[in-house]
Amino acid sequence: MSEMKSETDTPDKGRSLVSELPKEPIKVPRMSDDELRKFVLGLCDGSLFTMFDCPQIMIPMVFMPIALGAFAGYVAEDMAEVGCVYEYYSEAGPRSINGLPVFASFKLVHIDDWRRAAKAADAEIARRKDIPI
Repeated sequence: MSEMKSETDTPDKGRSLVSELPKEPIKVPRMSDDELRKFVLGLCDGSLFTMFDCPQIMIPMVFMPIALGAFAGYVAEDMAEVGCVYEYYSEAGPRSINGLPVFASFKLVHIDDWRRAAKAADAEIARRKDIPI
């Protein structure tokens, strides 16, 4: 004879089993010099969109996986290696929110790579302004 399960034997309908899993801090891989160079040129050429290109409140709307819980359960200390969230414009969806692109994916830049890239991008933009014509 099979036993009948009571409601106490099943998980609560509102409880998320995923949020109960232990979370390890996010490990962001470092970029090679060639990858960093490509990233910097993308910043300068306008072929990629970063989290710094929109108001902070719009970041989850622009990078949809974040709104859908990509970082759920993480605290600031777990994300210490994240320097930047970005994606290439070519990956943007067909719609926009308040004039901003919408992405179904994103990439992360290590904090130390972001510091190097930001300095290099500033230098490259300054160099481009001084091209003799």
